[in-house]
Amino acid sequence: MTERTVFRITDFGAVPDGATDCTRAVQEAMDAAADCMGTVEIPTGRFAVSELHLKGHGVSLIGTPAFGNYSGASVLVLKDPTGDALLNISGSYGATIKGVCFEPDGWRDHGEYSAPRRK
Repeated sequence: MTERTVFRITDFGAVPDGATDCTRAVQEAMDAAADCMGTVEIPTGRFAVSELHLKGHGVSLIGTPAFGNYSGASVLVLKDPTGDALLNISGSYGATIKGVCFEPDGWRDHGEYSAPRRK
């Protein structure tokens, strides 16, 4: 089996506080992985992002799953209420996502969701 190159988003400057805009750091890690069919590691924490674009072939996103209030989980939080998607996969193929939680703008603790309003 071929060893895959792993790109940890915190090595690109992502901060797991749920408030700091980590879009650039996460996108750079995904782009680096796209160059070599690599793996993007999303550690535990909440990472605030705007729309991300997964490019290339065979990229894997891995994290730590959780249920309920996402305690101890790898969470990507969409912080752009005008964004169409948290993760745009148009044009990519063969990608895998395992153990990553996606939180839309408007999510509240304990599973209550309020859809963002669009004009």
